[in-house]
Amino acid sequence: LFVDIVGFTQMAESIEPEAVVTLLRYFHDRMTAQIFACGGTVEKYIGDAIFAVWGLLDASDADAASALQCATGMISALDGWNAERAAVGKKNLAIGIGLHLGPAVIGDVGSEQSLSFTVIGDTVNTASRLQALTRNFATPLVVSDAVVSSVKMSGAIDLLDGLRDRGDQTLRGRRGAVRVWTTTGHVPPT
Repeated sequence: LFVDIVGFTQMAESIEPEAVVTLLRYFHDRMTAQIFACGGTVEKYIGDAIFAVWGLLDASDADAASALQCATGMISALDGWNAERAAVGKKNLAIGIGLHLGPAVIGDVGSEQSLSFTVIGDTVNTASRLQALTRNFATPLVVSDAVVSSVKMSGAIDLLDGLRDRGDQTLRGRRGAVRVWTTTGHVPPT
């Protein structure tokens, strides 16, 4: 799962650096709470983005359902935070979440001077590209068909309510298309 704030770079240009850090802390706290509540692990923070994984140490047939539940929880948490922000005259924020399921490699990468433990592979790259695709569809969530299929197999069908099949999509840097699903009925904040 990748999540980030829509328009963050432009927003950061117009506010003081201290305010940027404060905003990120509030954002990371709210999103991370959802990740942990759904059994995920925060892999890393990348500016305003968060990269999270499920099944890191003990994979389960319910990992995709847990990640999708997390994504919907993130959207709800943002709605609540936006209500708080509006009450004090601040603009609403929007997020983009990309969710994909598949194999990945866990290990140290980098150099002798700077090693970093990370999760890498096509699955990670695809999730990142799906997150970027949220802008094209003007939706907070883009989910791969692999996630939807796994959720169906786990029996958590109710988690799929509100998702719409958007067909095969070409993602930057990938040869093959990926069938994607997006949220419906959720209007991103302005």
